[in-house]
Amino acid sequence: MVRKITIWSVLLPYLRDYNRTLLLVDFEKELKIKHQTISKYIKELINNKILKKEKRDKNSSYSLNFKNPLIPDYLSISEKMRNFVLLDKSMLLKRLYEQL
Repeated sequence: MVRKITIWSVLLPYLRDYNRTLLLVDFEKELKIKHQTISKYIKELINNKILKKEKRDKNSSYSLNFKNPLIPDYLSISEKMRNFVLLDKSMLLKRLYEQL
């Protein structure tokens, strides 16, 4: 089964802690997706000034760029996407959500 990756998926590790600084290998472990796939989305987020990149020795670390006013919107969309995936996986939660 191929798992669909989006730019919003790449932000999921930051939902637990907005101040996190992650390496590419951290994204790979948490998202369970190869770093080659993730890196193109990270580059796009850097170009959009959502993430900032800091060079550390051989590795680069990535953190949220809080100077960008769109950060809350990006994180909100990422959170909603995560909730939709969760609802899609659990029929009980989906029913409960529909009833509420």
